[in-house]
Amino acid sequence: MVRDQHADAALGELADDRLYVNYGNWVDPGKGFVQQNEIGLIGERARPDVVENIRRICRDLGKVERVNEVLTMHMGPEYVLATLSLEFADALTITELERTIEDLNQRIRAAHPEVKKVFIEAESVAKPSDAPRRSVK
Repeated sequence: MVRDQHADAALGELADDRLYVNYGNWVDPGKGFVQQNEIGLIGERARPDVVENIRRICRDLGKVERVNEVLTMHMGPEYVLATLSLEFADALTITELERTIEDLNQRIRAAHPEVKKVFIEAESVAKPSDAPRRSVK
């Protein structure tokens, strides 16, 4: 016959908890979980739905020919960094390009307040054969 050897397990846990308080090691499990999640976010990419929505915002603007790449990284719990590689329409002037980039920044931040910084790299649509050639001396 097996008997319950630890019938008063809660009593032992209280004594153990008292030791943690005495040594300043008391941990609130809820707080530890939140801290662990916050730390776990740093360096990770944004959720796939956020990345896809950023792509959609770029495509829907009408002045972006192609979205090459959207890279995101959590810098903190409510701080996402986004870098975009975009090909813009050839007909855009420099002023229109600047306005388009600012418009994209505002639209992305309005849709996703956690995105604090947006870096946009304008890729060339020109083919390598269209580029001016330099002679090698």
